[in-house]
Amino acid sequence: AAYQEALDHAWSPQPGLALVHLARGEADLASTMIDDAIRHPVDIPSKERPPHGPLRLAPLLDAQAEIAARRGDHDTLHRAAEQLRSIVERYPSSMLRAMSLLADARLCLTESDSDGTVKAARAAVTEFELLGAPFEAAMARLVAADGHQLQGETERANLERSAARDALAS
Repeated sequence: AAYQEALDHAWSPQPGLALVHLARGEADLASTMIDDAIRHPVDIPSKERPPHGPLRLAPLLDAQAEIAARRGDHDTLHRAAEQLRSIVERYPSSMLRAMSLLADARLCLTESDSDGTVKAARAAVTEFELLGAPFEAAMARLVAADGHQLQGETERANLERSAARDALAS
């Protein structure tokens, strides 16, 4: 209902609506929605979000990376991670850096690069924690857990998953 209301008031419901569909297991629909939002971003000047340029794409690219990782779509994930890195270079900020690191961690995971996954995901956790973004930190912890699992470090993977569950429960 909130996303419909946003749309009714000329605001884009993305990336939130696409992520709701992803959570429901509708990854293909989520991918279609986020791809469309990136191709046709809404130009609404606002003090809450940038009116144009690559910076406004950052939250959409972050969601695209998450969706592509879930779908196993390496090419889309690679493009999203690359675009996020480019945005961070142009607009350095802790939040953008954390989003970019998480996309890189997801990319490393699809490439079975366990060391790269853990390194980038743990760096993202640190950035998100410093920003006071517990949900995002928990999501990065889950990626780190997958990297540890890939390394055969089950106990470390379980610790990361437990910390993520605790953060998401509170």
